[in-house]
Amino acid sequence: MFKLISIIPIAITGIILGALSCTNYESVTVTEEAFSSLISSHELQSILDETTPMNGNITDYKEVLRNDPDELSSVDSWFMNQLSTDDGYTLIQIIVTDYTDDGESKDQYDGIVDSADEAIAQFANMDIGSAISLQSLQNIKVANPIGDAQVRQDFRAVKQGIGIVFRKGDKLVRITDRSMLPNSTFQQLEEIGTLLENRL
Repeated sequence: MFKLISIIPIAITGIILGALSCTNYESVTVTEEAFSSLISSHELQSILDETTPMNGNITDYKEVLRNDPDELSSVDSWFMNQLSTDDGYTLIQIIVTDYTDDGESKDQYDGIVDSADEAIAQFANMDIGSAISLQSLQNIKVANPIGDAQVRQDFRAVKQGIGIVFRKGDKLVRITDRSMLPNSTFQQLEEIGTLLENRL
């Protein structure tokens, strides 16, 4: 009985430390090094069936906006990687924003979704030509999302590309095909997104 009693505190301590370890892992800030290793250009080429080599160009938005503290008050880190072919024909943007908490990430995600809905509503009231079908403009929430929530957005009809947005905890991820003639499928972009989500 004495041995059992003495083991219980050790077991409880292990459970607590394990829980703390998981919590810390989830809240680790995304560094530039971690961001740059989320997906390789070769992996991206394979998913997109792109035969031409792609090169990445990383932008640190916290550095770009360092003189605008209000814009960054709720952001731990914010990076964009533009992966493109030398001819400029293919261009994929991957943006990861690491917010200070889950609530801020959710608010920003909801804002992106609402803004897209508003944009589509505005296009519906504009004379934008017969070549553009409003049915081709999409901003659709996904029932089985990557992460906590996900939306598919297709704005190729107004030359704004096709992409997905998802959030995972305090992190918000946007993947957009902004090629000259974007021809990615949602399935391809979601394959990229699943890789990122597993590595964040």
